[in-house]
Amino acid sequence: MQVTKGSYGCKQTENLDISDLNQYATGFTTAVANYPIEAMYRITAETAVAGSKATATVTVVRDGAAAAGVNVYANDVLQGQTDGNGRIDISGLTASEGSVNLRAEDAEGNCSYQITLFSYNAVGDETGAPYNIIYALSPAADGKTITWMSDPRHSAAAAVVELSTSADLSEATQIEGTSRLISYSGSKQINRVNGVTLSGLTTGATYYYRVGDGTVWSAIRSFTVPAAGSRPASSCWRTFRRRPPLRAWSASPIIWPGSIPSAFSSATPWTMSATTTSGTTP
Repeated sequence: MQVTKGSYGCKQTENLDISDLNQYATGFTTAVANYPIEAMYRITAETAVAGSKATATVTVVRDGAAAAGVNVYANDVLQGQTDGNGRIDISGLTASEGSVNLRAEDAEGNCSYQITLFSYNAVGDETGAPYNIIYALSPAADGKTITWMSDPRHSAAAAVVELSTSADLSEATQIEGTSRLISYSGSKQINRVNGVTLSGLTTGATYYYRVGDGTVWSAIRSFTVPAAGSRPASSCWRTFRRRPPLRAWSASPIIWPGSIPSAFSSATPWTMSATTTSGTTP
């Protein structure tokens, strides 16, 4: 969110009946005068992929209209003026990883508040191929959500799944989803995160699919919709087993691994085991 409106308050002493020596002194009873502050323009720019094209947009705060012919500055250096759509190409500022402060100002001195534009290095397969492909059951029994990542420099801003009950994807149906850029300020990296939600799947059926942007695709994968009431494949159940309590008191009581020390004469230890199963269980 960009702040475009506010106010400031000050205590005015100019007309108070006080000595010249104390004309700038104020007390808790001195009235506060509030003055509004409002920016004429709003400037926006999405976190950029280093080495890729970037654009800044300037709009009029009061009505959201495109602001044409407004000067745009980066670290107080003039970059040019916005076009008829209120946009300006700032790709020269995002050639490498880094940050720069942007602001807009017209010939009359009306301006925007300042924002910081970050440029991060892209991560992913340089062919644009999807990676980190994950699917999970959606809340609906007949649905599934598939997500994946891709290198934003080499993949389009589109998320598509081709789905079929045939292993060769014959007569496949294309389902579109959402695609957006996600940046990580800690590592100063950015990638594209894509997601598609499937619905109307048949219980017990096996589906074959591939994901991509409509041009670059993953390898063909498959999944089987679980039967009603069964547990999903590769589920993990944790069970707790209680060890029998110590039978004899000792001046130096034995503490089983994983137990919680107690102020009493013996400890009641616990251990935890995990069991992983594959397939489905009725």
